[in-house]
Amino acid sequence: MNRHHNLILLWALLLAVALSGQISSWDTTITYGYAGSPMSYNLFFKLDSGMGATDYLHLLWPEALHTTTDKTKVLVTLISNENNYQITQVPCAASPADTNGEYFVSFGSALTAGKWYQIQVYPNKANTLTQGLIQM
Repeated sequence: MNRHHNLILLWALLLAVALSGQISSWDTTITYGYAGSPMSYNLFFKLDSGMGATDYLHLLWPEALHTTTDKTKVLVTLISNENNYQITQVPCAASPADTNGEYFVSFGSALTAGKWYQIQVYPNKANTLTQGLIQM
């Protein structure tokens, strides 16, 4: 009986790993304003399994991009890297409401698996982003 449960558990684990997607990315660039502070952070990525129109992309920033607890002040533009077409520009979700660098964004459009996209993240405060990793 125990061996049977182990096989079922192993099968479920392998199925979960096989169905989960991966995010590929390359070059993060920064667009600076005339005063020398960052205007936007540009991230390029591709999803192995795509994303539904109501799904959220989770961004974990090394520092907060907003000055208050209102994360909706941080705007994110989604661009198709194929033809440089702007798909949409949306604010980040209001939750989680704390002041850390954790953001969720839903684009209202499905993202196709295997297609390269660019997001431009517009902070609501002057950031230098001197160290740390940006995670998606």
